[in-house]
Formats: sequence, structure tokens, C-alpha cells
Amino acid sequence: MTLNVEKIVQDFTLTHEQGMHLRPAMLLAHTALRFNADVEIRNRQGTSNAKSALGILSLGVEQGGHFAIVAGGVDARDAVQAITALLVSSIAYCRLAPGPSVAISGCLKKVSDQPAR
Repeated sequence: MTLNVEKIVQDFTLTHEQGMHLRPAMLLAHTALRFNADVEIRNRQGTSNAKSALGILSLGVEQGGHFAIVAGGVDARDAVQAITALLVSSIAYCRLAPGPSVAISGCLKKVSDQPAR
């Protein structure tokens, strides 16, 4: 018997000039570790465990690169919401500019908020 687990997906574009580097990768991993959900980070390079800073860094997300946070499990939605809040907060050098689809340089821009089908 296969269980159908809902996956929560949040897409981002990285606009920080240094790309994904150690400090935000560590903060992202630390946040993901707070949850029981399976949390992954995905881009064109592949998929890594978002609970591992080294795994996050191994994807080599550069400025302008796209990535997604994908979570599944009982607290997946909470995990994605916490990670999204982190990535767009000043803690991780990120802010959303006022208005839709506009990012301040040096930030992660939220692209979409759609659960996987």
C-alpha cells in the first residue's frame, strides 16, 4: 500500500549577489531541522536535504538562480512557512520590496505559493 503524502512547494529566485553562501544555508538548515517533515531543496542541479547546510551549498545556487523548497509530512506546511519567513527576512539578508514581483537587490524573491499536485 502506498500512502499519498501531500507535498508543499515554495519556489524562489535568489537575487543576492553572493549567491547561496554558508550563513543563509546554515540558517535554512537549522530552521528545517525544527520540523519532522521531510524537507528538500531542489534546482536544476538536483535535490538535496534542506536539513543539511552542506547539501544546500552543493546545489551551487547563484545569483538569479531558481530553487524550490519541497516538504512532505505532518508539519510540512509549517516547515515551508517558517523557511519562507526566514528567507525573506533580514536574518538571511532578505526582504521583499513593496508591490508584486519586485525584489530589493540582495534578497530572495518569493515567486509562487502553490502546493504540488
